Order: sequence, then structure tokens, then C-alpha cells
Amino acid sequence: MWTAYKNYWINTFKYRARSTRADFWWVVLMNVIIYAVLGILMVIGIQSTNYSITFASNYPQISWITSQMSWWMAFVIWVTILYCIATILPNLSLAVRRFRDAGLTGWTVLAIWLLEIIFSSSNSAVMTAIETVLGILTFVGLCLPTGYINKKGWWSPNYSDDEAVPTLHH
Repeated sequence: MWTAYKNYWINTFKYRARSTRADFWWVVLMNVIIYAVLGILMVIGIQSTNYSITFASNYPQISWITSQMSWWMAFVIWVTILYCIATILPNLSLAVRRFRDAGLTGWTVLAIWLLEIIFSSSNSAVMTAIETVLGILTFVGLCLPTGYINKKGWWSPNYSDDEAVPTLHH
């Protein structure tokens, strides 16, 4: 898991390569764990802040607790925002590498994500349904085994210019 996560950051700008399912799903698990920890810290901070505000209103002489909790919440929120921003490009390149490994072109990821953005900008039930279908297609594409599309003969992209990247299976 640690090797896959380290490779996730090392291969941030390598789009012309491949990543196996293990490379992808270990990173997803690690990111879920990190987001869960950050979420728990936020919930603890929110509860503590609410408690300290209530407590400090009854006992004004210890209002410094409220200011300490406010700083803690601001810190956790900023760490969460920075982590979200920092993982945008690594997530994109990992998805592209995963699609390429399944036998699809990396541009498929961009096309699907752009269509999802377009369809999510409307309140129409039809647009929401199309966005949901695109999300399911993305999930299926990420779950396909190595070379699945090529083995079925549906698509044969030219991967002769692939970059060599560290992976769990090398």
C-alpha cells in the first residue's frame, strides 16, 4: 500500500504510462483513510467549538478556549483544502494511466469528466441521469483488468511510446 501511494505522487506528471488495478485501488484506499481522518478531526473540532462557545458564554473568564478551537478548526479546514487541491493532478494522471492499462485512451478520462461537468450544471432529471451513467462508466473503466479492451478486440491503441513508471508489478 505504501509503495503504491509513493508511486502515486512520483508519477504525478506521467500520463503516457500504465497503472494496474492494484496501483489504483491501494491509492484510493489510502486517500479514503486520509479523508476519513480529516473528517473526524473536523467533526471533533466542530463539536469542541460548539461546546466551548456554550461553555464560554456561561463563563466569560475562559473565553480563550473558544479562540483556540477556532484556530484548530481553521487549521484542519486549510489542511483539508490543501490536500484536496494537491491531489487533483495525481488523481487525474492515475485515472489516465489506469484507463490506458485497461486498453482505453487517456483522453477518455478527459471526455467523460468534461461531460460530467456539463451535465451536472443543470437541475434536469435527464441530465442528472446522464451524469450518473457517465460516473458508472468511469467506475467500470477503472475496474477493468489489464488489457481488457485489447483482448476483446474492441480497440487497439498504439502504446509503443509508453513511459516506464514504478508500479507494484515491476
